[in-house]
Amino acid sequence: MDKKKLACPCGLYCGVCVEYKGKCKRKCCNDYKGEMFWGECKLYKCCVEGKKLEHCGLCKQFPCKMFQEQYDPSLGEEKGKQDIERRTAELKERARIGTEEWVKRFDDKK
Repeated sequence: MDKKKLACPCGLYCGVCVEYKGKCKRKCCNDYKGEMFWGECKLYKCCVEGKKLEHCGLCKQFPCKMFQEQYDPSLGEEKGKQDIERRTAELKERARIGTEEWVKRFDDKK
């Protein structure tokens, strides 16, 4: 499997998700072109389909208002904002070192 496909435009990496590994019927956003189990991902549509970028961290407007407002609602507002901060940092690092090296960091953490 190409692990780069598990690297989402929003800064998430599906390869470390407990639910994604084996049991999950959900697929990574790259599998479904942003049509997620919870609805349409506006970040995917804007970044990948609209601007033809690999991830949001490569966008000149990053982090834009849309990015700063999109998080898993089940986290609640406080944890959602923490998640946005974490994904912002991840995407800055991913833009700096490239997706291939960024993905390797997750394998090293196992």
